[in-house]
Amino acid sequence: MNIKHILTFFILTTMCLSATLLCDLFDQNFLIPKQLVFQLCTLIAFTLWIWRHNNIYIRKVNPLLLSCLLFFSWAAISSFVSPNPFVAISKYTFWFCGVLFLALLIHIPLRKSLVKQTWFTIMFVVVGISYLQYAELSPVPMVRPNFYGSTLGNPNFVACLAAATAVSLCGYIKTLCGYRKICCVISIIFFIFPVLFIGSRGALVGLFVACIVFILLRKNYFAMLSVAILFVVMCSIPLYQGRSLWNKESFHQYGATRERIVIWVSSWRTFREHMWVGTGFEQWYQKAWHHKNRFATARGNEVYKPATKRIFAHTHNDYLEIFLETGIIGGCLFIVLLLLMLYYAYTDYKKTRCSIGAGHFAALFVLLTHSLVSFPLQTAFGYMCLLLNWFFILRTPSHSTTIQKPAWAIIAMLLLLICNTISWAFAHLI
Repeated sequence: MNIKHILTFFILTTMCLSATLLCDLFDQNFLIPKQLVFQLCTLIAFTLWIWRHNNIYIRKVNPLLLSCLLFFSWAAISSFVSPNPFVAISKYTFWFCGVLFLALLIHIPLRKSLVKQTWFTIMFVVVGISYLQYAELSPVPMVRPNFYGSTLGNPNFVACLAAATAVSLCGYIKTLCGYRKICCVISIIFFIFPVLFIGSRGALVGLFVACIVFILLRKNYFAMLSVAILFVVMCSIPLYQGRSLWNKESFHQYGATRERIVIWVSSWRTFREHMWVGTGFEQWYQKAWHHKNRFATARGNEVYKPATKRIFAHTHNDYLEIFLETGIIGGCLFIVLLLLMLYYAYTDYKKTRCSIGAGHFAALFVLLTHSLVSFPLQTAFGYMCLLLNWFFILRTPSHSTTIQKPAWAIIAMLLLLICNTISWAFAHLI
């Protein structure tokens, strides 16, 4: 992976990110959903990368600087025309720093280089920004946490990103030496803190599953001890926050569990009514409303009645939501895309037996596990993670399947885009 490939990657991801932020900026009045636009931009990015990856050759331009300048220019313009520019720019800035960090994490070459030193510098900057944005004791009102705003600033997804990053970093420890190994260990500890103190149980469970996968791949006894400690912490943090779900009394007090059960049941019943075509983007909640009220008012379900007062934007289960919105065909294509992602990541690890490949493969399970109880894959963050993974398995143009792998990705993404378009058309135009 040389500078021309890194530069190409950041230009394309910045293009996709800009399109997504544009949709988010006009979210209230934008007719076409953000997921549809982002999938289209991702498809274009894949196609351009295959077409141009052997022709672009720029030696003296710093891709990190160029990428940051492109994004921050866009963030400044988009934020200052939004209702609350300071909150908007803080969300966009933090989210992009997370994506930029994850991209650097995946694409850093193994040799000692200036790029790696820059990577560690950005790593600590990102950690500092995360504490500034989401610390409860932040004295700056404009950067106080926003738990119910845009999904770009949702702290649960910040925890998911931090957990995946920590697992990926575990794969780098063996390949580093000296102060770089110390920096890597410190960074892992730093990224565990947001996961614990944000209190996202989905991210904690995802982190636990990813650590188990990493252990099975590497058979590392130190990692086994770390997972045992993590399991104790994972059980103790929710108890400390008063969010235990192990007794009936706490079940009545903590409404999120009731809300998820209500929305899962009503979503499943709605899916059975729109099994083939789906409800279309942003349409499932209106069609699931009567199922939600019917379930909550049924005899013996009085405990769920308070949950009907809340309006949901997502089903809090990515796999259920994609089937609900795009039907069986679109949902199956989405699952195929995820399976291809896991298959290519695993085969890449099998060929090299490299700890970095094991760390990245295990980190994917943070995102996939968190998707069972939340909706990271329904956000631009989730699609960007999928895009980053495809570029990870295409690290060198000399690989024998360099063209075949993204070709399959393009086919799957194109078919999913067609299914989404048909579903959206049925919901809005027919």
